Amino acid sequence: MIIKQPCIADISHWIEVPNFNALDPKPWLIITKATQGTWFLDAKYAEYADSIRDAGIRLGAFHYMLSGDEIEQADWFCEIILQVGLRGDEVLACDMEVDGISLAEIKNFLDWTQLRTGIRPVIYSTQLMLEALYPNNVCPEWLKSEILWIAEYPPSPDLTNEIPAWIVPRGLSKSNIGLWQYTDDGVIKGIPGNNVDLNLINPDYAAAIGLTAPTEPDNGGTPMLIIKGRIKTLTNVRTSMPGGTYKDIGDLQANDLIEADRKEMVNGAFWYHLKNATRDGAPVMTVFNVPVSQTEAWAYGPNIEETAPPAPPEDATITVDVILHDVKAPGDLYAARGIVAKKEG
Repeated sequence: MIIKQPCIADISHWIEVPNFNALDPKPWLIITKATQGTWFLDAKYAEYADSIRDAGIRLGAFHYMLSGDEIEQADWFCEIILQVGLRGDEVLACDMEVDGISLAEIKNFLDWTQLRTGIRPVIYSTQLMLEALYPNNVCPEWLKSEILWIAEYPPSPDLTNEIPAWIVPRGLSKSNIGLWQYTDDGVIKGIPGNNVDLNLINPDYAAAIGLTAPTEPDNGGTPMLIIKGRIKTLTNVRTSMPGGTYKDIGDLQANDLIEADRKEMVNGAFWYHLKNATRDGAPVMTVFNVPVSQTEAWAYGPNIEETAPPAPPEDATITVDVILHDVKAPGDLYAARGIVAKKEG
């Protein structure tokens, strides 16, 4: 079987991946299982999420949907993926492949997940399963705005390199199909066995999410930037910056303390991507009754006063390694280790 390019794979703890950097071909996107129902956590999710990112591959995460308690399921999914960390460019998916789930439940799951993360999941299912859930056998209007991930396995997938018309659910179009899972028996060098799910991505969807080839792994160990600040006046918190679809998720009050991992300029003003917010030492809660730290959250910069990191004490010392070049003759190299430097006034 020829792997369709760019390579897109989906995995779970059932698929052992020793080294994501060694995969050939290297996928542009890997969607890995995170959660199932209201309590099951895929044992490999956190490990795989970090390793996929470290390999320069776009990360995706999916929730295996069960019948009932769709809001509780969405909360469980969001809790896990937010704890592991979201950057905002992940592909999220709601996996619907068991009986007893209604389209209304799916929509509730999508809406709630988007509210908490700022990312609307795609719907994974089959053409026939989706069509069987149409109310009165008619495709609902809201579904016409969704992106689907359709699983259909032809006997000869090599015969086409585009989304086939026959996998499109009735009432929808090819533009609704973001991903087509064309086999569950694929082979990628670096993954033992021959049971990898492989997918074709719609070029329009790839462009919409800004999918690019894997980057070289970053082995520099650069620590995450943490910006600390104080709220100066009542400030609204929302799921995205201006320019995108967003929901208000609460307010920060004067003297609340925030931590952000980045700030971005929009229309002449900075917006802060919050990682934490506290009020009198306690976590600030959103309208979802969850901490800001567990929600995709942006705050308006002009209402935030950054606090400078504390200066080192006057008697601070540092120990450095000094490399001296060309001490004796050109090409010689000498080193002095453990030199102590004191701060001068």
